[in-house]
Amino acid sequence: MALVQTQFVPKDHGFHFPNSFETNIVSRIQLPLVKPTMGELMYGLCGGMCCAALDFFYAKKPVPTYTQVNEINYKLFHFLWDRQLDTLDASVLTKLIKWMLYADSTVMRRTITDEVPPLRASIDQGKPVVLSLVRVKGFGNPTLNHQVVVTAYDFDPATQQMILHLYDPNWPGKTPTLTLNLSKPAQGIATSQPADTPPRGFFIITYQRQPLP
Repeated sequence: MALVQTQFVPKDHGFHFPNSFETNIVSRIQLPLVKPTMGELMYGLCGGMCCAALDFFYAKKPVPTYTQVNEINYKLFHFLWDRQLDTLDASVLTKLIKWMLYADSTVMRRTITDEVPPLRASIDQGKPVVLSLVRVKGFGNPTLNHQVVVTAYDFDPATQQMILHLYDPNWPGKTPTLTLNLSKPAQGIATSQPADTPPRGFFIITYQRQPLP
């Protein structure tokens, strides 16, 4: 396989604290269209962390050195929250709900035909990509879906096997992967982290850089 990678290195450019916001401040805030419990919000800022990490990356500034959620200040938390809302606008939520209602075969077909080509093109240009991972099927809890950044990919033209290398806010300091075969969509997507729920598919979330707090 040939590795194509951006300059975003998860252990360096990703946040060093996990995406686990069990704090009093979180319990007073609600996601759009959802009335979450503390458990549902436990991993509720993944999209915000993804976009904020890219904001620091493009600004060529190091991410804050916090390693625990309870260490971060309100200014950073508010920034992460605002960036989370940026990944949950009406267009993203509409697409997410549609994909949740699609059959598995449709989700994988759309992933391979509609999302993989622009993903590869972006990585080829050195630009990381924010993804929405569609984990939930039907009318399940939408907060159980997830968001990550693709920082590199491996692709074998002979076998059509693709491995996506990620910055995943749930796994600080690590580089989880997603594996799929473009010629065998029925195989689905495998994750390198056994604790993770394999996604049914994924789609790109448009990233727009914002100034740092």
